[in-house]
Amino acid sequence: GPFALSLFWEKTSTEGFVLGVVVSQLVAGFLLFGSASVPLWVDLKLWEIMAIGHVLSTSLTVLGSLVRPDEFDFETIAHEELAADGGEDR
Repeated sequence: GPFALSLFWEKTSTEGFVLGVVVSQLVAGFLLFGSASVPLWVDLKLWEIMAIGHVLSTSLTVLGSLVRPDEFDFETIAHEELAADGGEDR
C-alpha cells in the first residue's frame, strides 16, 4: 500500500509512509509471532494477518499524509527542467 501510494499519489508524505510501514509491521509481527500467553493476541491465519497489515499500512499512510503533508512542490522540477533546456516546451 504505502509503496504504491508513493508512486502514484503525489500527496504521499514521508511521515505518512514511515508511519504506515512501521506500525503495520509491528502489528503484523505481533500477530504472527505472538502466542496465547500474550495479552490481546488472537489466532489468525497467515492471509488474514497479511490482509490486516496491508489495510492498516495503506490507511495509516493516507491518514498520515493528510495530517502531515510534505512541503515539496513537484511543479518546480518541471520549471527547472524547462529553464535548463532553454525554455523550450517538449
